[in-house]
Amino acid sequence: AYFDGAVATLTTHHWADMVQGFREAYRVLCPGAPIVILTSTPEQMQHYWLCHYFPAIMERSCAVMPGASTTDRALIAAGFSMTEHEPYSVRPDLQDLFLYSAKDDPARYLDPGFRNGISTFSALSDEGELGTGLEQLERDIANGTWQAIRQRAEHESGDYLFVKAVR
Repeated sequence: AYFDGAVATLTTHHWADMVQGFREAYRVLCPGAPIVILTSTPEQMQHYWLCHYFPAIMERSCAVMPGASTTDRALIAAGFSMTEHEPYSVRPDLQDLFLYSAKDDPARYLDPGFRNGISTFSALSDEGELGTGLEQLERDIANGTWQAIRQRAEHESGDYLFVKAVR
């Protein structure tokens, strides 16, 4: 009961035990304090245009991401009360670096340094599929095909999800 709030940004999919992680957050938060989680759900990720270029890589990434209901159940099991879910769509002026942060700047995915900071590419990719997907992406950027693929990926459920709960 020491902290006035907590944030978990794109991390819960790396936790070995979400309930235990949330219990620890609950323990250190003051009564009434919020925890805010930024995550993406497999349902959101299935809409990413990255799935067109890296289908197996993205399938593996979706498989490790907890769904919204899984996150909710873990929070409740840890003692939190649910307050809200708020979808977030990546904006072109975003400066942070994470999986879909370059949603509108596909050339960034061609940079190995950019990809190395993203667990989907650094831990879940296979070199063959990655190489094939990058070659196709580079061609599609050059010939303008990427724009149509990007437009087909547009959807209403947001690219990420903020989950807010209260101790």
